[in-house]
Amino acid sequence: MLNLQTVLRAFEENGLKQDKQFNQEEILYKLDIMGKREFDQDIAQQIFEQCHPIQENLKFLYRLADVSQTLVDASLILYEKIKKAELQLKQISQNKAVCEKQLAETSVYSDTRFLFLTLMSAKNIPLKLKYTNCQIQLILGVTNKIAKPEQQYDRVNPQFNQDFELQSNTSQPQIQAKFLQ
Repeated sequence: MLNLQTVLRAFEENGLKQDKQFNQEEILYKLDIMGKREFDQDIAQQIFEQCHPIQENLKFLYRLADVSQTLVDASLILYEKIKKAELQLKQISQNKAVCEKQLAETSVYSDTRFLFLTLMSAKNIPLKLKYTNCQIQLILGVTNKIAKPEQQYDRVNPQFNQDFELQSNTSQPQIQAKFLQ
């Protein structure tokens, strides 16, 4: 577990004395070296916001002890959050196992088949066929759907452009299409 003396010693080993004050750039540079990669700028900003800077010659300087304590506090909060997340993940995993077991015990194989159909248009409807509403009835088993043409339609070649979802309990479903007058 990270403690204040460990952080201060690490800064000192990298050239920053704990009894002095430093600007953000100096501290960030040493954090980059200690972490062997660039320190996250958002996290750094949050850390410096928690510290109380001292203004000297129009520059903000930070006590290394304040920055170190903030790093230790942040690591403790992060550690607690990680432990809480691990516990939640474990609970989710246990709940998943229970749900899968219940599903396996209650699941019944279903023979229901779904048919997805797009009705684009009807072609060459005889002119002698007198109708008031140009509608096509689609029947599959007990499912009954009505297709209506687009707003303005041609009486001989109406456009429908509609999607339908039909379901059947047979392995070889047969669909009927009827023109309604």
